[in-house]
Parts: sequence; structure tokens; C-alpha cells
Amino acid sequence: MTHMYDLAHSFDAERLDTSLFLRAERQPDGRRTYRLLEREPPPTSYGEDSYGRIFGESQARAARK
Repeated sequence: MTHMYDLAHSFDAERLDTSLFLRAERQPDGRRTYRLLEREPPPTSYGEDSYGRIFGESQARAARK
């Protein structure tokens, strides 16, 4: 969880009419559709995806262990 999630989640919990949360659609296998959907804030920033692109998937798998 990130501090940005905490902030977004606190706004979502208030259920204000002025709050709108958009998320990039992701397929179950992680592929992106590049469509934005109105959804609640996710509890992840998908930092593991960035780590895998920078350091390679094998390093990302090793870091999970």
C-alpha cells in the first residue's frame, strides 16, 4: 500500500459527490487495455511492474521471495 492509496481511500470512504476515481483497465493476465473505468482506488501502485521492466522479470520474481 502506498501513501497515495491512503489519501485516495480516505476520499473514497467519505463518498463525496465531488470525488471521481478512474482506473486504467487491466486484464486478469496484467495486460492493459488503455481504457479508463470509474472504480474505487486500488490498494497497489503496481510498482512491481515497473521493477520488472527496469531490472527484468527474473529479478522481480526473486524480489517477491
